[in-house]
This record gives sequence, C-alpha cells and structure tokens, in this order.
Amino acid sequence: MTTAHRWTLLACLVLAACGSSNPVWHDVKLPSGKTLQVTRFLLAWGVEHAVRTPADDAFLLEYVGADPAADGPAREAEAREAFELARPTCELWGIPNATVSRFAQPQRKGAYDLYVFKRAADGTWSHRHEVMKVFVND
Repeated sequence: MTTAHRWTLLACLVLAACGSSNPVWHDVKLPSGKTLQVTRFLLAWGVEHAVRTPADDAFLLEYVGADPAADGPAREAEAREAFELARPTCELWGIPNATVSRFAQPQRKGAYDLYVFKRAADGTWSHRHEVMKVFVND
C-alpha cells in the first residue's frame, strides 16, 4: 500500500468516524400503541474515581417522547412504559438500577426528564423523577 493510499484510507476512516449530524434511533412500538424513538440503550458500569461499585451498575435507556408537548403525568406514564423495555434485561443480568431519559427531540440538548428506577430486595421497582438539562454551545 502506497503512502497516498494510506492517507486516503485514513481520511475515509476519519470522515466515517465523524458521521452525520443526524441522530440515529430505533423505532419501538409500545403496548399502548405509542411509537418511541430509542436513541440509546446501554450498560453503564458503576465506577467512581476508578473504584468499581457493582451496586451502581445500571442500564440506560434514552428516547424521544411520542408527544413533545405531553404534560407531566403523561410523560411519567410513558417513561414507566418505556422502562418495561429495560426491566427484563436488568432482571436477567441482576442489575438493580435503570435510568430512563425522555427527550423532546432526537438531538440531546435542552431540558429532559430523567427517571431513575431502583429494584428493592423483594424485587419491586420504584422510581424518582428529575428534570435535567443538557447544555450545548451552538
């Protein structure tokens, strides 16, 4: 491979890594009939300053809400239904935590709802809600 080919390959890899500015999502239809755009679903290890804390492991689910103008109770009901996408995985892996983030748009900016779910020793799940904000310098 010549030097020119290497530089071309490197440029292609860099451009591919940059990707498009369009967010990627997976449409998921809920039992209620609503369709959500799931933008992230991942396992986050509980780590604080290089100290591993397995009790803080969590599955994270981020999605775009079906109705950006929904009121608080409707957003919470939707988040509880979206959590059901992650609950079986949490239970299968023995992960006691999950976070569900509801955004109004595919771009991760502005205010969003964060629902933190925790599993008790008896297997029941509870959650708390916080309004968070992603600060983006445009």
